[in-house]
Amino acid sequence: MITQDELVQYKTLTPGMLRFLSACVGCKATVLISGGTGSGKTTTLNALSRFIPEEERIIHHRRYGGIAAPAAARDQVRNPARRI
Repeated sequence: MITQDELVQYKTLTPGMLRFLSACVGCKATVLISGGTGSGKTTTLNALSRFIPEEERIIHHRRYGGIAAPAAARDQVRNPARRI
């Protein structure tokens, strides 16, 4: 799984963007990650999931597939995805 440092190293996010997203997760703000096929949505979500405290619940919605959430959070994921 890609790390936050790698997101900065590969210029996916700037350090300021990473701090902002970390603060959003810390404040329990709703974060919507959107983009085209292959744009890095799941990779970004997986890296940001490391900011989520283990006691928090994750609700993830997408048309197909899942995320590689941290082990403790994975047991609490609710995935309401429907296959079309």
